[in-house]
Amino acid sequence: MKATLCKSLTKAQVVAAFDGATSLKQVGKKLGCSPIYANYLRRSKGIPPRLARRAAWNRDELAVCSWLQRRGLRPERSGYGDPHDIICRKTGMRVEVKSAKLSHGFWKFNIHRHGKLNESQVDAYILRLNGIPFSKNAIHLILPSPLRRYTINISLRSLLTIYAKYFNEFKYLNGNGRGRIPKESA
Repeated sequence: MKATLCKSLTKAQVVAAFDGATSLKQVGKKLGCSPIYANYLRRSKGIPPRLARRAAWNRDELAVCSWLQRRGLRPERSGYGDPHDIICRKTGMRVEVKSAKLSHGFWKFNIHRHGKLNESQVDAYILRLNGIPFSKNAIHLILPSPLRRYTINISLRSLLTIYAKYFNEFKYLNGNGRGRIPKESA
């Protein structure tokens, strides 16, 4: 019975099921079928794989949104094609979220999009470092824009020496100068 109901779904219904889901299991629950059949529906309806890959990005963006919400910044997620991921309603800051897992001793973040570096629409970056050794939690680094770099590689050593000053540094999200580094008073 469920299989016949799933076959009668339109492309828009399948796309709506994938939107906001973090796994094929969740998509299957929304559609009322197995995760394997949900993936088959995605392929048969001609839905691009990037829509399915958005699930992992959504998970990290949602985690950062809840992290910012706990600190009272009232985050709101932007649309899929926007140059930034989150807008902090309290300060009006446009934030781009980048996440990476520890791989071969480094976290590698791609700041560019399709080989082009355009930081004019972003006020700050939140780098989410997943896979911290001996910890279940992620580390968040808040960096001001512009970075003027295509990629950022962070090792454990550089995390402790260079990037330690950006650990939970909310002054870059306070709205002074639209995200640029605020001038410190003497």
